[in-house]
Amino acid sequence: MRRRFNQALLPKEPPKRGENLPKPKPIGSSFNQWFRHKLEENGVTVAYFCRVSGQPYPTVRGWLYRCNPHVWGQCRIAEAFEKMGFGKYEDIREAIRVLCDKK
Repeated sequence: MRRRFNQALLPKEPPKRGENLPKPKPIGSSFNQWFRHKLEENGVTVAYFCRVSGQPYPTVRGWLYRCNPHVWGQCRIAEAFEKMGFGKYEDIREAIRVLCDKK
């Protein structure tokens, strides 16, 4: 004997847009999020930051999403932010060091 498929189990309408979707996870480490936010809040483009800091474009893109900078990179970021008037070098460098040390 063959069983029949229960068609009452099928959905009657498409799901509502955006309903039951997981919330997006933040991309990158706490440093990556802070760095992106700092650039966006001050209207600084990646290309402009590269010119001010003297760092290659792929390196800065990596700092935005993938990896934390090493000590030399942290110093370059703090120097560039100081040139752009975002604060004192020591304060920025300390903030970056704390964010990069978080796991």
